[in-house]
Amino acid sequence: MATQEYPIDVIPDFENSPGHSSGDEEFGGPPAFDATIRLVRKPSYVLSVLVNATWREQKRDWTTFKISQPVEIANLVNEFGEDEAKKWNFVNYQRYFLRINPVTIPGVDQGLQLIYENQDGSALVSAVYVEGDSHSGGLLSGTDHPKIRIVFNPIMVGISDEKFPGRT
Repeated sequence: MATQEYPIDVIPDFENSPGHSSGDEEFGGPPAFDATIRLVRKPSYVLSVLVNATWREQKRDWTTFKISQPVEIANLVNEFGEDEAKKWNFVNYQRYFLRINPVTIPGVDQGLQLIYENQDGSALVSAVYVEGDSHSGGLLSGTDHPKIRIVFNPIMVGISDEKFPGRT
């Protein structure tokens, strides 16, 4: 039984536009944005980035767009084959977590704006870009289409063939 380091050298950028969840689909000014970005393991031999983000109008009708999407970044089946992969668990991945507390996205039609950056490479996320009020259309025009782009750093996790690594 062993635990070993497992590098994930390339994680593709995440780009998406969230779905509308409430309000009139038109921000009446700069929306507030918040997000959590973390690694999840399901099943034990597949590792994904889970992105949860919300854009919420700060005025009366509370126009809201949300996204909750897992993106697979590592699957041990690709390396070991299906039978062997099921014997392994990803471990030591929980430390990769980012919480972006509510921040106002300024401007209208400004395109993607940098709201988070980690330049030293020690975190899962290198940069987060968001767009909020994407079109200055009229009231009830339904023209806003927020966007998010996340750039990732290479990371090091562990894999173990123990059922409950670290327990005796």
